Amino acid sequence: MREMLKRSLGAKSTTVFWQFWNPIFGYYLGKYVYRPARSLGLPNAVATITTFCVSGAIHDLAATAVSLKAVFVCTPAFFFMALGLLLSRSFNMDLSGLPWIVRAVFHMVYLGTCVALALVLKNAGVLY
Repeated sequence: MREMLKRSLGAKSTTVFWQFWNPIFGYYLGKYVYRPARSLGLPNAVATITTFCVSGAIHDLAATAVSLKAVFVCTPAFFFMALGLLLSRSFNMDLSGLPWIVRAVFHMVYLGTCVALALVLKNAGVLY
């Protein structure tokens, strides 16, 4: 777990971050969501957003099961994470020249901002 966090948080880009973050779950999402979406002819961006939203929905279902009340925060948060990933790819973001701690803070801010946006939308009544 420690090595997974160290590699993912210190990744040189968001693409590499997601490759290291929970690779087993990522493998199954790629196999059962992303690849089928691409084989249906969906563009890469749409397949990526779809995959992230499915992952968010799975997280929402797990949170709902644990809390015994409906949770709908992860799906929109993961939607924003997908947008961040696509934006970083379009700008060819490369953090490899920065110290590990700067890259780690960047990735944590990226994740935190996506969750915060979802919570703001939820609290504003936009999501429900």
